[in-house]
Amino acid sequence: MSGVNGFWHFGLAGYEEAELRVIWSGGETGEWRTLKANAHYIISDNGASRSWNPSR
Repeated sequence: MSGVNGFWHFGLAGYEEAELRVIWSGGETGEWRTLKANAHYIISDNGASRSWNPSR
């Protein structure tokens, strides 16, 4: 997938977490991250990931 901004939705079936790695548009490859299912995250190119609550 590619894109600059926006939301991406991934179905995980019955899994409780997923491993994610981002390859950024500049070619840098991020570290693998383990993220819990049924949650929203903001992923930054500085290596940070944080939970996000869309109701805020």
